[in-house]
Amino acid sequence: MALGLTRRGAEVFAPTNSNGTARRVVNEEVQTYTTELEASIDAALAGSIRMESWAALASVTGTKVGQAAEVPSDAGTHTDPVAGGTVNNAGIYRWSASPAGWRRVGNYFDPNGAPTSTILGRQTAGTGVIEYLTAVAVKVMLALNNVNNTSDANKPISIAQQAAFDIVSIRDLQGLLSEYASWGVVDQTTGKPLMTLDFDGRAWLLRSNEVPLLDDTYSHVIGGESGTVGLGFRHDGGVEIAGQTFNALMHADYKTVRTDYAGRVISATDYDDVDLIVTRYTAWVSGGNAYLWSAATKRISKLTNTGNIAHVSLAGGLLRLIIDDGTPTGLTIETPLIGSADTISADVSRLLHLPSSGQSNSVGAANATVLTPTPPRAGRALMYGIGPRVLGNDQNQQYFRPIPGYFLNDIVDAQEIRSGGNGETHMTSSLYQLTGVRPIQDAALGALYGIGSADYATVKKGTIAWNNLVLGCWRARLKAAMLGLDFQIPALCWDQGEGNAGGAAGVYLAALQELQTDITALVGQMNGLPASGQVPVVYSQLASFPNYSAGPNVPLDQLAAFLANPTKCVLIGPKYQYTYVDGAHMDANGQHLQGAMMGRAIGQLMAGSSPKPLYALSAVRTGAQVLVTYNVPSGSLTLDTVGVTDPGSYGFKWSDAGNGNTVTINSVAIASATTLLITLSAVPTGTDQAIRVALDAAAGTGTGRAVGARCCLRDTSPDTDRLGQKMYNWACHQRIAVTL
Repeated sequence: MALGLTRRGAEVFAPTNSNGTARRVVNEEVQTYTTELEASIDAALAGSIRMESWAALASVTGTKVGQAAEVPSDAGTHTDPVAGGTVNNAGIYRWSASPAGWRRVGNYFDPNGAPTSTILGRQTAGTGVIEYLTAVAVKVMLALNNVNNTSDANKPISIAQQAAFDIVSIRDLQGLLSEYASWGVVDQTTGKPLMTLDFDGRAWLLRSNEVPLLDDTYSHVIGGESGTVGLGFRHDGGVEIAGQTFNALMHADYKTVRTDYAGRVISATDYDDVDLIVTRYTAWVSGGNAYLWSAATKRISKLTNTGNIAHVSLAGGLLRLIIDDGTPTGLTIETPLIGSADTISADVSRLLHLPSSGQSNSVGAANATVLTPTPPRAGRALMYGIGPRVLGNDQNQQYFRPIPGYFLNDIVDAQEIRSGGNGETHMTSSLYQLTGVRPIQDAALGALYGIGSADYATVKKGTIAWNNLVLGCWRARLKAAMLGLDFQIPALCWDQGEGNAGGAAGVYLAALQELQTDITALVGQMNGLPASGQVPVVYSQLASFPNYSAGPNVPLDQLAAFLANPTKCVLIGPKYQYTYVDGAHMDANGQHLQGAMMGRAIGQLMAGSSPKPLYALSAVRTGAQVLVTYNVPSGSLTLDTVGVTDPGSYGFKWSDAGNGNTVTINSVAIASATTLLITLSAVPTGTDQAIRVALDAAAGTGTGRAVGARCCLRDTSPDTDRLGQKMYNWACHQRIAVTL
């Protein structure tokens, strides 16, 4: 097997099983194979390293995962930095990225120094044993120098026995030829006929079970190794390809045809020998915008809304737009005319695209578990054929690259697929939640464009990650037009912030506002804006800032972006209430629950409402008591120490400038459905008074329901996700100024 490949390509891409039955190519197997293949190619291109000692090799850093190295001779031993254990210094090594180091994978073999071996594998001949193969030696070993000079008793088969076998074989073959065929080809082992020609001049090709493949149906065929028909030509002139009959095409309108892989006619010659181009689409530019007409749906779609389309064409199997963006070459957008979308429900008349970006949590990093292995809402919750992650792998930094265009050719029912250590993502849950509240005429196509370990600068406009998002959004838009469907991008799902945890106050606020402006401009170009004319960014607050020993600037900026414009930057709440696999990454249940929260918010936006999280509206102090009023999305306020354990004072803390007396919180109690009463230890005298909510935890602590910066306050929403998890709204990370 090739370096790093756990399966052969022939096994992964085989169209049929060994018994000839149709086999479905599994996306997860393709993803694993292509990821391993890319890693193997990268490792091979990096070249091999040769060092005379282990110490010399250990000082070198590999350039690619799987890169080869060798130490031909070094008598010592060392502890393997990757696999552990004591290993010899001399040997063959491969570079590992995690943990980083050279892993010993085998012994070093020097062909120039290898001893000459005998056929028994020894380096010296044994007594009385033939060790080296020669013509004479073979005869001696077989003890049959000349079978004709060997006595009948010593022959493997006697002359009489062989004569009897010959008579039977000849009689059987003569019977076959005289009764059924003028001549035939038989299996040399079994004697069964493989191919015959009957006395009417008709050829018969027989399978192993003697069922004729060439019979009254076909005059001749092109078949597979297992005896299945690949291309069959019938006696009536019809043609069959892999079981699909094109007889009607060949006899009704056309003498010959050229079809795409789905059997649709592209070009043909009719019975008057006139060559025809069968038009499925017509595209043109009017008023600087591109339009497409579909013969199948008889609908015209306005593809763009920019006023700067220089050209649109249908050629070479592509729908291509050229946008005059002020550069010498212009911007080219294209999509193949092929690709399947057979799973979309017949009720659907509008395609919603739900792009998602960010860093590791946006692609389901580290949880390694899939909760949605089958489509949760077939026909309406959709994804590209490559899977939820558009690069077809776990989308960490080492796989940061442009999307191969053919990854996005097909649209299929959405489900979750594990890739390496990455498992469940928020995508299918958000699609399920959204399509559950939308009319059956709406289908939603999700796609994850994020990259693990990426800060905002790595995924914003102008980066490879952003260009991938642009490609995916345009592909969705053009495919909707070809399918005769209306199109809209109702929101951008965003899960990022860890990479910017140490930033100054206000920096991430500006980043979110820039992101929302850029996504709105992009979607505006493709005539896919919501009725509001804005594409909102839907996101949660970063909760893992203590894990990075950072302050709460990012979650406070995320709240500030929402407060500045709640219809553009839509905050669905914090993330501390989810379950985690480590200090930063949500587990599969956390991913699923956050996806449901995102889908619910987008559904509310599309219905014309403005979703808001659970956050403090005001804090008014009277003496030593502070009454905090909350925006409560659903039901009433409650303190829950089961869903989130109490970090002390339920996660609330008094704050001032430190220029007055020392004040702490004595008690926290629910005052009404929307208010909370906090009683202080004394009447405060310091200035800049405030209540801090879920902002304080020791540096380096983890994240989740029982650790890190958190709060026990939530509402009583009755909603649940597909798995039955409660979709409560928990209190945002917040610093609320206290007034008198």
